[in-house]
Amino acid sequence: MISVIIPFYNEAEYLEHTIRALHQQAFPRDRYELIFVDSHSTDGSADIVRRYPDIRLLNEEKKNIYAALNRGIRQSRGDVLAFAGADCVPGPGWLAAISRAMEEGSSLVMGRCCFPGGGLLKAFEDYENSKAEYVLSRCPREFYYGYTNNLAAQRTLFDDMGLFAETPVTGDTEFVQRVIFRSPSLKMVYLPDMTVTHREVENSWIWLRKMLIYGRYNRDLAGDRDYRGLDFKTRWKIFGHASRRYAYSPVRFLLSLMMLALGAVYYRAGEVCAAVFPPNFSKQEGSS
Repeated sequence: MISVIIPFYNEAEYLEHTIRALHQQAFPRDRYELIFVDSHSTDGSADIVRRYPDIRLLNEEKKNIYAALNRGIRQSRGDVLAFAGADCVPGPGWLAAISRAMEEGSSLVMGRCCFPGGGLLKAFEDYENSKAEYVLSRCPREFYYGYTNNLAAQRTLFDDMGLFAETPVTGDTEFVQRVIFRSPSLKMVYLPDMTVTHREVENSWIWLRKMLIYGRYNRDLAGDRDYRGLDFKTRWKIFGHASRRYAYSPVRFLLSLMMLALGAVYYRAGEVCAAVFPPNFSKQEGSS
């Protein structure tokens, strides 16, 4: 069985789409359970979930995404755990892709994240998915990372290694780093057909704000563990790979390059901000 765990806090505008997609999976309904974890929403989100009797609704005291995920893990029954954001709409083959990968020997899998907006936002989508595929197939393990808006793992990993660290943002990458360095034989793969649409990311400015946040918190993560960010040469190689795969025209190539350079500026600004005002990891926050 697969346990699908969805944390949420004030996600009323997205939940119906997510629930509908999970009910329309090309996967036997008796082979997966749905667990939604509410961190004290005030916008009626929990009432939406209560309309569906087949969903187990849990409550988490802390307003922290990883605390909510941990609550769901403790209450789940599946031997495979699948995670997605409440604002993410899984494709119809999402669970089938996860199941196939686990049956073929994978222990930890990440999937493709799409954005609903078009235009220049597509540059971020192409690059981020190319990066995930490149890192998990070609890079040393200190470059591995994770995102719980589209991640699945064997339950035994949590039994053996513990739950997510309840940090504001980087609990998913911290978990991946902890697991892969304790289990050298572990197989982690990127699945392009394990797709979700991240509906919150409607325009480029939302993604740039996320780059600022990631830069701020990943800096601290790199100091605590063996995690390493990609250097400029590797990022350039990934961008070139994405531009060829998606057949960029010269104009699209230049515009995409400009957007990604701006993203790098925002990420660096987050790192500088962290150096001047170190993040308070004792504070329990929500994140997406």
